[in-house]
Amino acid sequence: HPLYSPDIAPLDYYLFRFMEHGLAKQRFQSYKDTKNWIDWWTASKEELFF
Repeated sequence: HPLYSPDIAPLDYYLFRFMEHGLAKQRFQSYKDTKNWIDWWTASKEELFF
């Protein structure tokens, strides 16, 4: 098995590493809570982040 997923581009990996820090203490009760957090997290980043 490869050490990484061939479906994840290097830029996606970078994005997920930053998201991981924000998720460290989160516990979601539903899919909607999860989606709301991801939407909030994405909106909180400057355009240059992406």
